[in-house]
Amino acid sequence: MNKNHYDSMCLIHKKLNEISSISLDEFMIIASVVRIEELNPGDLFIQPGESSQKVAFLLKGLAKTYYILENSKSIISHFGIEGSFVGVYTDMLKNIPSTGYIEAIEPCSLLVMNYQEMLDITKNSLSWAHLLRTYTEKRYIYRSDKERNITQKSALEKYKYFSQTHPDLIDRLPQNQIALYLNINPATLSRLKNNTGNYKK
Repeated sequence: MNKNHYDSMCLIHKKLNEISSISLDEFMIIASVVRIEELNPGDLFIQPGESSQKVAFLLKGLAKTYYILENSKSIISHFGIEGSFVGVYTDMLKNIPSTGYIEAIEPCSLLVMNYQEMLDITKNSLSWAHLLRTYTEKRYIYRSDKERNITQKSALEKYKYFSQTHPDLIDRLPQNQIALYLNINPATLSRLKNNTGNYKK
């Protein structure tokens, strides 16, 4: 393992220790099945029809998971930031081809692996079992909260929820991307940002 690879693994391990106490040695057992991949803004990490088993930890940058509906409308389901797990999660668990896209919004560095290979290597590790269970629980809570606070709320309530849960993304994301995530008109979002004092010239 070269130094860049090792340092990247250490970086992700440090981030994962926010939700798990997995040791660095235990985390490093997946080192043989990971590689580093670089993406430019607009590059796709995965798209429909490709294997959903291609997953990654985001070392640097910002990415989005989105779907295109039959009416050609885009729906953003998730934003990935440094330290987060990147994958088309439901398709990955069902082991079916991807039905969604993952696209870089900023230049991205990713620690990429195959999900099934990771499971095979970590199947006897209690620390990995705890980490994966904890992440699955956090992902479920995220989706449940999004359903309750975005899908079923007014534009103002949606924006307040996003501001509280993603304060670091308010000025980092292009405005049209936030609008797509919240399923509101970009002009409405601009008005809400002005009214709440979150709009920066």
